[in-house]
Amino acid sequence: MHVHNGRRRLTEPAVDPLYDTMLASVFSLPRCGTRLVGRVHCIRYRLFSHGPAIEAYRSHALARAPALEHDVISSSQAQLMFMTLHPNASPSSPSTNASKSHPSSFFLPCSPDTHLPSSGTPLPQGYHVAYCPSRIPEPLLSPDGYTKDYVPPSPFVRRMWAGADVRWELDNPLRVGDACTEATRVKDVQLKAGSTTEMVMLTLEKTFSNHRGVSVTEDRSYVFLPPAPTAHASPAPTHQHNNNNNNNNTKTSPTPSPSSRLSPDFSRVVSQSSVSLFRFSALTFNSHLIHYNHPYAKEEGHQDIIVHGPLNFVLLMELFRQHAPSRPIQRFTYRALSPVYVNTTYTLKGNNT
Repeated sequence: MHVHNGRRRLTEPAVDPLYDTMLASVFSLPRCGTRLVGRVHCIRYRLFSHGPAIEAYRSHALARAPALEHDVISSSQAQLMFMTLHPNASPSSPSTNASKSHPSSFFLPCSPDTHLPSSGTPLPQGYHVAYCPSRIPEPLLSPDGYTKDYVPPSPFVRRMWAGADVRWELDNPLRVGDACTEATRVKDVQLKAGSTTEMVMLTLEKTFSNHRGVSVTEDRSYVFLPPAPTAHASPAPTHQHNNNNNNNNTKTSPTPSPSSRLSPDFSRVVSQSSVSLFRFSALTFNSHLIHYNHPYAKEEGHQDIIVHGPLNFVLLMELFRQHAPSRPIQRFTYRALSPVYVNTTYTLKGNNT
């Protein structure tokens, strides 16, 4: 972004349009004198009142050695993930024959005439999120049930999932029976200014490796905010919707995204029950209260418990794999723009390129 003073161009750091709204409103002026540029620096300094503390945290975090977690790619864990993503799939269901064409159909629930996938079976893309969890004793967790690892200094105690960038080594997939090691390091820390408060953007790089080398690399992004105000705005209105199970508690999403106006080549309508959220939390050893404790979610300013960002990621991977099973994905990047709540009906969409 550039600011003109009439004679020369002064280059300013890029500003995130989603979060740095106050700074963006200043920089959007067509022409600025030198005095106004000086005022912009004063505004940034005042907003970044926690700058020194976060810079010290950043320096320490970037210098930390990678944290290691070890696991074995078990067929049982993968099958349970498939059951969570496809709650209506079973060997005896009418859709079983159709499901046999699904590239993950070998993870259908067990019956007397079915078996768990054998050693060496490739793990479906995205299922790595169910392995190598942080094994933190409960007394060492944060009050919100999440791990304290990598949490920035006070007052940035409220966390949100912001998205991820996932890359796969297609010639070295994780396979059932593999011993797996996850290495986690801090990749980036940024202090940003929102319209009303500061926030910390944290990126963790996680690499999943087997004895042949790296299989998956994932950059996970988090946002850390100060505590929520004590008084919350009323929840956004939702419309009641009756699904095939006649569940009158199922709601439709009140604010469709811009991408919803595109005509998809393939799609899937889903709604996550509290049982599905519990199962995914258990599979990923995620004890964050916001996914199963309604009073806590209300304290955070939400209308209900929230669907996991990684759950939607794996659901999208399942959709892509079911549509094009012979075309594995090499890289997938996504951003979490708004929360999805339990029992809300929403649509997963994809387009051919």
